[in-house]
Amino acid sequence: MTEIVKKKVLSKKVREAMSLQELYETGLSTPSIEKLILAKEDFSKPCQNYCDTFCKLPCKNRDLSQVDFRQQKATVDVLIVLPSLSPDMRTKYGKTKFGWSDDDLHQKIISYLVENHLQGAKVGLKYMLKCRPSEKPSVSISALRRCSPYLKQQISTLKPKLIISLGSDTSKGLGVKSPRRGFFDKIEVDGVEVNVMSTIHPRITAMIRQNASGSFWGTDFLDILQRDFKKVGQVLRGEVTIRDVDDVVAEFVRERLFVTTTVDQVRALRDEISTLPSKSILAWDCETTSLDPWSEDARTLSHQFTYKRPSDNKVISVVVPLWHRDNRCYNPADVFPFLSDILTSTETEKIGHNIAFDILFAKVVHNLHPKQVAFDTMLLLHSMNSGLQGMYDLKTATNDMLFELQLGGYDDKIDIAALKRAAAKQLKLALSKGTADEEDEQEDALPWQSDPIEGMSFNVF
Repeated sequence: MTEIVKKKVLSKKVREAMSLQELYETGLSTPSIEKLILAKEDFSKPCQNYCDTFCKLPCKNRDLSQVDFRQQKATVDVLIVLPSLSPDMRTKYGKTKFGWSDDDLHQKIISYLVENHLQGAKVGLKYMLKCRPSEKPSVSISALRRCSPYLKQQISTLKPKLIISLGSDTSKGLGVKSPRRGFFDKIEVDGVEVNVMSTIHPRITAMIRQNASGSFWGTDFLDILQRDFKKVGQVLRGEVTIRDVDDVVAEFVRERLFVTTTVDQVRALRDEISTLPSKSILAWDCETTSLDPWSEDARTLSHQFTYKRPSDNKVISVVVPLWHRDNRCYNPADVFPFLSDILTSTETEKIGHNIAFDILFAKVVHNLHPKQVAFDTMLLLHSMNSGLQGMYDLKTATNDMLFELQLGGYDDKIDIAALKRAAAKQLKLALSKGTADEEDEQEDALPWQSDPIEGMSFNVF
């Protein structure tokens, strides 16, 4: 009968007292052993023991003398990171397609982007995976992470101000938990924080095919890459400062977002919009109870108008609650005629995102026919992005087209439920002060006033 030999369990104290060679000789690759080896190993040069112990790549190339471990002494402004070299592939005709040809194409695309958007910057290029993979085309994130200590050592030496990560797997290998295309995330290397821009791999621009989700990959994606490289250039030149989106939204709510709580305030809103110069842009959006305007319970919860305020040329947004369950400040029917005046005026150019829905809802539910509708920003984005999927929502558009505002990703981080509770509390506060029934005692809508609610300021029109 074969006796089962159990591996000796090493205590934490014993493990920490071991030398680097002793740790390798345990033959273990547990997280605790790996952590100690990472702390002791010198990744400025090839580490055969580390690769033999932890590498998860079925790679035929284990001649580490042929791998790029160069440690440049000069620092760089931007470091571009690719996941791996392209593998040599066997075609269906039995011929070998060498990976270096794909690598050459990818580097030419990167050179074009650098020349156009990072002029004058010191730019470096590194691969996360140091060996060229075998014929298997996909490299797992686990394999990239196991090889990342070499890259992090190079990052520590190069001291880049910004990193461009090409491909989501590359970003995850660097330590970004949930990479988002076109957004900056922070990673820490040797105690120093570095901003990482995650974007797509340049190989996508050379693919003429349709993926499983139905979206097309091809040359149209080159423009997406250009937008992301442009953002890096703007930050590098100091034209844009990376800010926390929570702070940006709090500032926007405090200074530019207003809520009406009285009939007089809605009237004042109409009067102010009527004073705008002829052909001024007026952005309009409505929130509804249903996507089906023919539904029996279809109601408009609120209208929102955004325009440039005449008094100081500041762009502001005003929300008008209507058939919302928390709106007990006024009867929506009493203020709707003022909104009708705004939407049927021919003096302002109305724009919106998917404004076709807002127009249809207004016509079917309220028999209201908005006039002087200029254009739909969603259709505009469809045209600009050649119909690419996932490129025409407001979150993506805000981050790509208005990067300097730093409002991209607002809906990922903001607690919408908390905002709704705060807005409801503001309406109840206005009601408790008697602002709903005693219109003759209303305070004038101008100038604006604000009340702090749960750490945020909701401005009352």
